[in-house]
Parts: sequence; C-alpha cells; structure tokens
Amino acid sequence: MVRVVEATGRIVQTGTQQRSYEHYQLGKQIIDSGKLGKITSVHAYWYQGSLPKYQARQASLSEAMKVTTPPPQLDWKRWLGPAPDQPFNAVRWSTWPRCWDFGEGGMTDLGAHWLDVVQWYMDQSAPLTAWATGSNYLAKEWETPDTMTAVFEFPGDFTVNWINAYMYEIDDGAIIFRGTQGTLKIDRRHLAVYPEGVAWVPGTALPQPEILVGAGPDSKRGQRAHLKNFLDCIRSRKTPNAPARAGHEAARTCHLGNIALRRGQKVTWDSKREKVAG
Repeated sequence: MVRVVEATGRIVQTGTQQRSYEHYQLGKQIIDSGKLGKITSVHAYWYQGSLPKYQARQASLSEAMKVTTPPPQLDWKRWLGPAPDQPFNAVRWSTWPRCWDFGEGGMTDLGAHWLDVVQWYMDQSAPLTAWATGSNYLAKEWETPDTMTAVFEFPGDFTVNWINAYMYEIDDGAIIFRGTQGTLKIDRRHLAVYPEGVAWVPGTALPQPEILVGAGPDSKRGQRAHLKNFLDCIRSRKTPNAPARAGHEAARTCHLGNIALRRGQKVTWDSKREKVAG
C-alpha cells in the first residue's frame, strides 16, 4: 500500500489522528527544540476501562455460544477473508479484535496510536528490538492478552515501555518523555512539561508544570482537524499529517511487539531487509 501510494501520488490519511491535534503538534516542537535535553526513557500506557463492559455482556455471550449458524446477512466465508477456514462462532465474530486470526489485541488497537506519536516525536521509523509479556488474567475468552507489557529499544539510545490493561481507567492513557532537562506528559486532553530540578517531595501532588496546554474544543478524538487536513491535502496535493508510511511504521512496531509476545523471546528487527532477524 505504501509503495502504491508513493508511486501514484495519491492522498491517503491514516487514522492516527493525534498528529492533527494542536497540542500534539506543540509537543513535537518542544521535543525538537531540545528543551527536554537527552531523552532516554519513554513510558506509554493505556488502561482502557472496557473490561467491566465486556463482563456485563457475559450473559449475551453465553447465549451467543449456542448460535452455530451465521445470520442470513453475513457471508461467513467472505468475512473470514485470508484467515483459516473455520466453523461460524458467534463469540469470535463479536470479539474479533481479540482473536489472533482476525485482530492483534490491545497492542495494535491502542498501541498503534501511542507508538506512532513516539516514533514521530523521536524521528524513528522502527525499533531495534522488541520484548513483551502478557496474559489473559480476566478475559479468558480472549486469545490476545488483556494485560500486556512491551519494551522496545530504538536507535538514538532510548527505550520505550508500553503497558496496556483493561480495567478502571483512572489516568487512562498517556505518553511520558523523560529527558535530562525535563519531562513531557501528553494525552488527548492536555500537554504538560515539568523542568528538572524543581523541588518535589515524593508522595505529594506533582508540582505545577512549566507549560500546560489543553486540547481545546476537539478534545475527544480530533476527528475534525484530522478530516480537515485530509481534505486540504486533496486540494493542495501536500502530504497529510498521517501519511500511509507513518501508519505502516506504527503498525509494524506493534506487530513486532506481538511477535515477541507469541515467541516468548526478544526479537531483533533487521531494517535493511525489513524482516525479523533469524
């Protein structure tokens, strides 16, 4: 897809909409300015509180397990696409993002959004290595883990650790860039920068940030700004904020995390051959 888009000059905008938020664009400027100093550690996390909602559906899932034939409007063979042929299963159909045949779980669902920002901010297209661990501690019907930690080593001498879990969503998701001269925390609602050297007593509230910027009127998802950028680029033929290559690179890093998880070992990415080493 990337090769076709770049060869034909088509305008394609992928769905990593953070690139169109004004405060995310400000964060990129802050990182590029060197204000944080040398960044060696990035912590990205997302606690998507959907598991209680999932558990509330247990009764309907129990009923779904009794259904052995697809609904008349569903072409099951066509829906399977390139996945292995298998009998219709209403539970797998309704929870397809959590089944390895059809989806990649939280790593690609939410991880793609945050890891895209990391790679954008740090000017890196792929990690050097990936390692991951996780399991289904609560949602036993899922194949992909409901709790997962992945660690990525990147060129440029920094490490990213990613945590995803499906539970109560206090401080539900953010990215924290820690540098020698400051720390930047960003999510879909705000950006905050804390300089190093500020007096702070552990266990007390965080000090006031040096920079604090809210997301503005489109704080939920930023679709309007993202769509506007896409339409503007159709007219101008400029590259959109989230081009196909950026989407591919974010997804690829997530896939490397899942490969490490499923292999149970650290994997190394060969960027020249574009393959997992070994």
